[in-house]
Amino acid sequence: MTTHDYTLTVTWTGNRGPGTNGTYGCARGHVISAAGKPGLPGSSDPSFLGDATR
Repeated sequence: MTTHDYTLTVTWTGNRGPGTNGTYGCARGHVISAAGKPGLPGSSDPSFLGDATR
């Protein structure tokens, strides 16, 4: 069996100004990225106020 290791970075993109000071003060968007690859947009589940299109 061969093992493959990858390093990923998750960058939160949802700061609307007040950061995480309130439930609706921030979006749940983020970008998952790996070196040399395009970013993959992500979000939390819509039931947690996330973006269903991500």
